[in-house]
Amino acid sequence: MKNFSFKINENSYSVKILSQENNTIELEVNGTGYSVKMKEDISVKKTPTLVRRPSGVVPTEPVKMKPSSTSNDKITAPLPGV
Repeated sequence: MKNFSFKINENSYSVKILSQENNTIELEVNGTGYSVKMKEDISVKKTPTLVRRPSGVVPTEPVKMKPSSTSNDKITAPLPGV
């Protein structure tokens, strides 16, 4: 699960937490296994999950373009850089 490094009175300790159930923790200190009981239960934080609701998409009608004039006039517009 997690690894920790401690230095107590100039002595280095490598602690690896193997498992946790309620208030009992199985851990390994410098390669030696230990079972530790806590006075209180350890609260485990749950990662929140995102629940997505289906979006209420309203069908829309396609936009109909009406030409402003019916003549075949050529439209010219200035283009930048030309």
